[in-house]
Amino acid sequence: MSIKDLSIKYRLDKCEKLHNYARFYDFFLSGRRKEEIKLLEIGIYMGDSLRMWNEYFPNNICILGVDTVDWECICKCDCHDYQFDRWTKVCKNQCEVKCPYGPVSKCLSTLGIKTEIGDASDTEFLDKLKDKYGPFD
Repeated sequence: MSIKDLSIKYRLDKCEKLHNYARFYDFFLSGRRKEEIKLLEIGIYMGDSLRMWNEYFPNNICILGVDTVDWECICKCDCHDYQFDRWTKVCKNQCEVKCPYGPVSKCLSTLGIKTEIGDASDTEFLDKLKDKYGPFD
């Protein structure tokens, strides 16, 4: 799947119905898709874009997300959709439920995605990430 398709699958604002960043990501990253990359994303909220990156880069060495809060994860079903004109999620069957893993970090770890809680504007925190995970692509 392309990033465009994955951004729709994971209901991200990167899709063509909102910011439309996916087309640029596809253009710049499609040639690196099979590489063993290390990806860092700052600001993860519920982790949906990390799930997208994990699927898009199947040979990744590390997908790491950083946020200041480890949110309580909300599991989603396939019957969700966005009302793009209002930027709100709608569940046709009202079936969003609290994740059995608790916080987003634990839910993502079941997929092999790593998370760190900290402030990305703190250079000491960023240095610790670099020391722990090495350089990112």
